[in-house]
Amino acid sequence: MINVTVENTITKHFEVHLITNSLEADLALLAGLPEVPYDLTECFNCESAIGRAPALAIKFIPLTIVLGEDDDGHLLCLSCSAPVCAPKA
Repeated sequence: MINVTVENTITKHFEVHLITNSLEADLALLAGLPEVPYDLTECFNCESAIGRAPALAIKFIPLTIVLGEDDDGHLLCLSCSAPVCAPKA
């Protein structure tokens, strides 16, 4: 869980899930995680392809699911989610 404090000390909570392969996507679906794509889709931020890509040599393009407090979700590519999922030291 990531906590973000904005002006006037309002705190928002985000849940971040990194999905790196089809098996993890299947497990996330079984666990009831909303927003897990069944097919190839686009990054919310940059429109790069993410998700299941059976027609490509790479069968799965990793993605990050970011859920807000109201379970509203956004799908992001690894490049767009890198500041949170893989920050530089």
